[in-house]
Amino acid sequence: MKKLIWNGLLMLMGWIGIVGIICASAINTGYGVLGFLKDSGLTIFFTFSWLLFLVGAIGCIYHMYIKHLVDQLDVEKVSTSKFDGNKERM
Repeated sequence: MKKLIWNGLLMLMGWIGIVGIICASAINTGYGVLGFLKDSGLTIFFTFSWLLFLVGAIGCIYHMYIKHLVDQLDVEKVSTSKFDGNKERM
C-alpha cells in the first residue's frame, strides 16, 4: 500500500511538471521551448516544472523498476543460499 501511494505521488508530480512545461512553453510563444523566457517569473515557473517532472519521472522509474529488481535479486540470493551443491533442488 505504501509503495502504491509513493508511486501515485511521484506520477502526479511528473504529470504536473509536464503540464507546467507545456503551459510555460505556450505562454512563451516565439522564443522556443528551451530558449530565453520573457520574464523571470516565467523562468522560475518553467524551471520548477522541469524539476517536478524530473523528480517524478526518476522517482517512478526507481520505485517501479530498479527497487523491484534489487528486491528480486535479494530474494533469489536468500532462496539459493539454503541449498548445498550436493543436494538436489526441487
